[in-house]
Amino acid sequence: MALSHRTEGAGQAYYSPSKDRIVLPAPGQFKDMESFQMTALHEMAHSTGHSSRLDRGLHHPFGTCGYAREEIIAEFTAAVTGRDL
Repeated sequence: MALSHRTEGAGQAYYSPSKDRIVLPAPGQFKDMESFQMTALHEMAHSTGHSSRLDRGLHHPFGTCGYAREEIIAEFTAAVTGRDL
């Protein structure tokens, strides 16, 4: 399965492991372009955990240590990548 993405007019940013898809609100819904780009990088970081890539087991329930670990990975990846870009 190949990673896909799309932007939508409403809602949330998220990565769907089952569809291997990143969904983002339209750039105009963010306070600025940097916020849009950092959110996109965060969701891209989640996509690296897909079973066809690094296989981090992305199906941890909210509030668990596994969920927190994945969020830390995504935040640090977005921060470092965003800084370098």
